[in-house]
This record gives sequence, structure tokens and C-alpha cells, in this order.
Amino acid sequence: MQSKAREGGLKAVESHKHSQLFESINHAKGTSFENLSVITVTDFEREVLRTGRGQFDLEEMRAAIKDDPNILVKGNEMTTREVIEEEKSLLSMIYEKSGDYPSYRAEGYEISPSPAGEDWEYNEEQIGAINGVLDNTDFVVSINGVAGAGKTSMLKEIESGMDANEIGMAT
Repeated sequence: MQSKAREGGLKAVESHKHSQLFESINHAKGTSFENLSVITVTDFEREVLRTGRGQFDLEEMRAAIKDDPNILVKGNEMTTREVIEEEKSLLSMIYEKSGDYPSYRAEGYEISPSPAGEDWEYNEEQIGAINGVLDNTDFVVSINGVAGAGKTSMLKEIESGMDANEIGMAT
């Protein structure tokens, strides 16, 4: 009788351990892919272990990750099927709504020659980029540039040009 009780107790401990492991994996999925579509397996494992706080060992965790059909691993990089579907949906929406929006530029808005509080002026390329964004009719617009190119100053100018239209901007 005692061995059956002990066996039941061990099963309960294993069940709790198993549950904690999957909770930790799901938590890591939720937090690790908030801003990134692909992360390293090492970073994901670190997050799972941090969340689990000693409730399971490394090999158990790795086996559970390997067995999860929603986790996709190639080399030391990984993503999830959910992330891929989310990205496909966003790309589809971007392509479908391309050119369907009014210009972002507030009526009559003129670009300032220089950023507020600065003693330098925008160059031709920066003015072209600012005009390009403000006159754009796409759902999504992207600005790229090397460090120090003036992206932050340009975004402030763009935001000023959009404010009167009550359009939001994510940076």
C-alpha cells in the first residue's frame, strides 16, 4: 500500500514538473518573440531556465523544446509557427494596402530647414527622405541609415508633419 501511495506521489511530482516545464516554455515563447522573429536557441533556453528556476533540468528542457511541434529550429536559430504566420499576415496586409492611404503630410506642412534646437540643416538626402515619408500612401514606411545619419531628427520632423493629420507613428 505504501508503494502505491509513493508511486502516486511521484507521479504528482512528475506531473507538476512537466507542467512547470511547459509553462516556462510557453512563457519564453511569449516574451522572446515580442520584438524578434528569430532568436538563438541559447537565448530561448536561458529564458526557459530562468523562468523555471530549477524545476527541471537542461536535458528535460531540450527534449521538450525538440518535441514541441510549434518550435522550428535550424542550427542555433529558432522561431515558432505562430511567429511565421503573424509575419505572413503582416506582409499580406502591407502588400494589400500598398498605395491605399492618403498622404501622411498635414495640409500646408513645410519642412523646417533644420531640426528644432539644432544648429545644422537637413541635407538634400534627408529632405528627400522626409518628403518621401510624408507624401507616401503606403501602409508601412521604413527609414534606414547608418548611425549618425540623422534618422531620429528626421523622425521628429516627420512626426511634426503628421501631427495635424492625427496619424500615429511607431518608431
